Amino acid sequence: MQSKKWCVSKLAVPHDAMQKFIDDNCKKLDCTALKPGGGCYKPDNLYNHGSYVLNQYYRAYGVCPSDIGTLAITNPTSGSWL
Repeated sequence: MQSKKWCVSKLAVPHDAMQKFIDDNCKKLDCTALKPGGGCYKPDNLYNHGSYVLNQYYRAYGVCPSDIGTLAITNPTSGSWL
């Protein structure tokens, strides 16, 4: 049985690179949970929003972009938004 994995933001990624990834991929993926009032809006920071989009990307395409993301084997959230 394969364990569940999550694609999350690397801490050292430049903010402009992460913002570009979010902007480009939220045109293709459902990012409504990141809008104000959405279930994953808080914490409202680039790292957490980037992790959400990276994980949506990973679920959709089966790839975690290694330049900005990394795979985690433990759930990185206190909730279920990833």
